[in-house]
Amino acid sequence: MKTIYPMEEIIDFMEELMHNLDQLLESPKVEKKSAIKWREDTKKKISTVFGENHPYVREFSAIDFATPFIDGSDKVMFEDTYRLGLEDGKSYLIAMMDELESEYYNVLGMMDIETAFYELGRYIINKIEDAALREDLLQRISILSEGLVSGEIDGKDISEQLKYINQVDKGLFKMIVPVFAWYYVGADKSGDTTLN
Repeated sequence: MKTIYPMEEIIDFMEELMHNLDQLLESPKVEKKSAIKWREDTKKKISTVFGENHPYVREFSAIDFATPFIDGSDKVMFEDTYRLGLEDGKSYLIAMMDELESEYYNVLGMMDIETAFYELGRYIINKIEDAALREDLLQRISILSEGLVSGEIDGKDISEQLKYINQVDKGLFKMIVPVFAWYYVGADKSGDTTLN
């Protein structure tokens, strides 16, 4: 990604945008004027950092404040339209920040981890015929996923889980090893985690 700003500054900038949005969302009622101002200010800031034609700017610009209608009816759903739009904005900023950090630090981001474990779950559901083994493996990958996301799993626990998975299903093992290799290569660069 080409930008004139150092990545550390971009990540700090993104964290500031998230902080400002969280403050806005804390209010009991989100007003139209403040929601639109936040969206326009944020779009300008993203444009300044990445350039007006960057996909981030185009995608962010698609965030809209529209009240949805009930299908087949003219009755308006009385939702907090502006709060919903801001929540969409928050989801987009989280995904954008995750992508930036993942790319910069060359590690799996949260969304990458969730996607990888979703695919592992699909594999288990589709390939493991024995119901008890299927449930056991789903539980094991859930523990591994939550441990990676929270950072509250140690290398010994991971090694034990991976050894078991290797014994019961080589295909699943071949799918899961790259996830941990990528995770630990990135963690090793920062000195945060070791796998024994």
